[in-house]
Amino acid sequence: YGLLKYKARLCNEGLTSLDDIRNDLDNDNIDEFITAAKITGFLNIQRFKRAINDVQTGKYPEGDDGNDNIDDEDEKGLEPDGKDKERPREISQQEKREIIQICLRPNVWREFEKEKATMIKNSLLKMSPILAHFFDVMNSAVISAQKLLALNHDPHHSNLNTQQRMAIAELDNDDIKDRHTDPIITECRAITSSIMVQINIIGLFQDQFEVSATTKRVLPIAQGVEESVKGIMLCQSQMRQFVRLAGSILKLKPGYLNNESQILWDAMDNGIQHIINRFLEMNMISTQYFEYFARFNSSFQSFISMNENNENVSLFTSLEHIKQDIKSFGEFKMGFNDKLSELSHEATKVIESCVKKHIGEGQFEQARIEREKCKERYLYKKRIYDNKSNTLQKELDTLCMKRANDQSKLVQLQYKQQTLIQRMKRN
Repeated sequence: YGLLKYKARLCNEGLTSLDDIRNDLDNDNIDEFITAAKITGFLNIQRFKRAINDVQTGKYPEGDDGNDNIDDEDEKGLEPDGKDKERPREISQQEKREIIQICLRPNVWREFEKEKATMIKNSLLKMSPILAHFFDVMNSAVISAQKLLALNHDPHHSNLNTQQRMAIAELDNDDIKDRHTDPIITECRAITSSIMVQINIIGLFQDQFEVSATTKRVLPIAQGVEESVKGIMLCQSQMRQFVRLAGSILKLKPGYLNNESQILWDAMDNGIQHIINRFLEMNMISTQYFEYFARFNSSFQSFISMNENNENVSLFTSLEHIKQDIKSFGEFKMGFNDKLSELSHEATKVIESCVKKHIGEGQFEQARIEREKCKERYLYKKRIYDNKSNTLQKELDTLCMKRANDQSKLVQLQYKQQTLIQRMKRN
């Protein structure tokens, strides 16, 4: 990058190599390096910024400065037999200063640490009751939704439980008109619609979110949890529909199969077996996911009770259960999303084999392409809608603030008017 002449001054500032550049280095830090290293000239400054950008975006090959011509094997990091050896990176001057301050000058940061701990504790004391209640209500909603997704032990049997019959009875008039087309589709549509309504609980907490700026920070967390639950429930609902349709298809299997139909029914049998197995596996991992809601509720309740019993309890002690549950959930969720996507697409891939044998690969591929186009059009329209919704929401907030200011001015003017009238009467 042509920056060798500034290397000594950059090393004094703790930047001994381009490998030391952090991903969170912002423009202010970059300007500080430029000033401290006395990098002058527009081209030199642009080269330095380009080098930082290459490192942060992964374009710069790690560990290769491209400017060292070292012949000594030990300096190259080689053993006497020519094999590579790992050498620890030298501590930079900046790191030395930070270590000295942390280890030998605790008075510099101790007060700030106490202040930060107090602020975090006060914020969590406001947020924890809302989060605990939210996870408790969400857990109850999930349990109720699981009853709607229940299947008879015999997938060929169409008996419905009480919750499922109530969901079908609550269909609107447009859905009632479509009932004669396919009762299974109507049933699954009703169940999915009822689940989405039950999981939509954000509105129940809107007043609690608006109490203060601190409590508003709970809203994005709650929205993220609700969206993830809706996605999982929608996936479960789709797989339940696959199982119900598979059961109805099996009822059509004839007692005698010729050579041509045997090929199709062999594919159908294999596909149905895969669908049922994936449905059971999906239910198992979803149950494990939802079990964390009760654990989070218990953890936040534990945090609240510890602070009620002892106001001086440390964050290290009071947050113990929350940290354990978050760590456990993070480890579980690492493979959960991939597994969820795999299970969701498995049923479609299995059915694909059956459909190709029945209607032809060309027609199936054309239908798949059309479906992707429709999905792209929907996402495009949804982005337009979301942008417009955000714009209108901002305009609404502005108008609400203006109305509040106008109301305040009106009250002041009315007060002045009354004061003037009283003065006129006294005079």
